[in-house]
Amino acid sequence: MARSRPTSILYRRILTGSRRRKFDQTIKLDEERKLRVGLEQRIKLLEDRLLNEDHGANDSRLEEVAALKATSSQLEAARRQAEDAKMELVSMGADVVHSWGTTEGQFLMLQDLHLPALHFQIPDAITDQWFYDYAALLLPFSQWDENPRKSNLQTKMKKTLQVHVQDLLAEREDSSNPEVQKAVNAPVAIFNQLCDHIKEEEDLNTSVDEDLAQQWLDDQNALWEVAKSKVKQIQLIQQGWRAPVQLARIMHSFAHVVRIFAEGDAEHTTLQRSVRDTLRGAWF
Repeated sequence: MARSRPTSILYRRILTGSRRRKFDQTIKLDEERKLRVGLEQRIKLLEDRLLNEDHGANDSRLEEVAALKATSSQLEAARRQAEDAKMELVSMGADVVHSWGTTEGQFLMLQDLHLPALHFQIPDAITDQWFYDYAALLLPFSQWDENPRKSNLQTKMKKTLQVHVQDLLAEREDSSNPEVQKAVNAPVAIFNQLCDHIKEEEDLNTSVDEDLAQQWLDDQNALWEVAKSKVKQIQLIQQGWRAPVQLARIMHSFAHVVRIFAEGDAEHTTLQRSVRDTLRGAWF
């Protein structure tokens, strides 16, 4: 008979984006609480027995109590270190966001930064321009100089869009509503049609004589530039008001804090696993 999976694991599989992260954090905190309680119970049990029973100076239970108390202290120290790292990470994150403003007085979150609302509109018709409009939202700036009609880039954009709509649904309280699901997922079907359309157009127009093919390619490049110009203001995020050397220092510090947090979190997780194994061995 197949072993059933825990309900929490099955539930986690249907979560995406911030909901999955919050769920994972809740599970982690609950596991940490159980470990602390388990340690406290085991220490109290051993201390009660030592108090009520005769024992010598070399009783192994004395060593076990000392080891468990030391482990408890290490676990608490690791928890505090992780919390301190989180606070430092938040502080550094705010500094990085501050640096991405257009002036020292502006922040990325402020409305007066005039960043465009990035969302996928529903086209009235499937056209070449709409393909490039979608591509400008889906391709990272580092690949804007490439040809978005390339099959590998289309595959990448489709995956990006799929993840995007999944995250949008995960953030909505009414995500189970079929109409909401249909509306949020609409851009996926549309972009698939746009990809099919642009491929058909390219096959048709580049199979004719060379001059006409070049004219079509030039027209496509112009459409791509128009699409990029519609969202180019978002590149303010990459620039900011600080001098490059200042921004580089901030980003280096930010990366250092992230690295410390990741290492501390991994150490904390390893310690929790060790405590869990110790408690299992002690009780059974």
